[in-house]
Amino acid sequence: MAGLVFLCGVLPATANVEVQETECWVIANARQQVDCYRILVPLDRNNPDAGQADLAVAVLRASTSNPEP
Repeated sequence: MAGLVFLCGVLPATANVEVQETECWVIANARQQVDCYRILVPLDRNNPDAGQADLAVAVLRASTSNPEP
């Protein structure tokens, strides 16, 4: 989550960025190794009616006890 906080931190302070935790999976039986988020960013920070960009983000966690990807 720290990387997502950093990503949101590089946007202008006046931008209303929203981070939502969501569910997803990359490969079968690997849900416990993936954190998924949606980042909603305004297309125009001065015009809220302009809509939002909806960015899907998957954060994969490595496991030293399981070398399989």
